[in-house]
Amino acid sequence: MSARITINLAADGTFEMHLNAEGRDLLARKLLSLSEKNDHIHLAPNGMGEVEVSKRPYRTDDKVLEWGRSCSGRMHGTRCTIRTSWSDRLVKCSGHIV
Repeated sequence: MSARITINLAADGTFEMHLNAEGRDLLARKLLSLSEKNDHIHLAPNGMGEVEVSKRPYRTDDKVLEWGRSCSGRMHGTRCTIRTSWSDRLVKCSGHIV
């Protein structure tokens, strides 16, 4: 089965990330490969980023988030930015990966 990662906002505004087993493994591999020199990955549809995300929602009222970047390193801390388009920044999240 191919990797599937869907990032969305639910109808109530809750941020969600849905992953099948292959998508989970791919995202974990990419995040663990981050270093001081290679400090971020891009999430995008249709092979436009290092991690491909699905444009297909799980529920009809989900708002799928198609573009994102995850950063890690001393300069950035750990954070990600998710967008519906290059100009529309919707969600910022920060914290530690445990």
